[in-house]
Amino acid sequence: MVEAAKPQSKADAEAKIKELAKLRADGGPNCVSEALEIAGAWGIRESFVEELFDDAERLAAVASEDDFFKNTAVQPSVEPTKVGVV
Repeated sequence: MVEAAKPQSKADAEAKIKELAKLRADGGPNCVSEALEIAGAWGIRESFVEELFDDAERLAAVASEDDFFKNTAVQPSVEPTKVGVV
């Protein structure tokens, strides 16, 4: 497995952290430990990372709920009522 390029500046580090948070928000893996490691190496506040990933977790949860309701495989089917004329 090829390791991703390491950030070359503080701005690159912040961009990478935001990219990892967006990946999580989109339902991807939780890479908060990697983001915290990058932050520590570049002097970025830990609280910045934690806030981003807290927001990402909330977005991932909402997206997951939305997918549940959009997935027709888990929706009950509704059969039309057959009414006979007397």
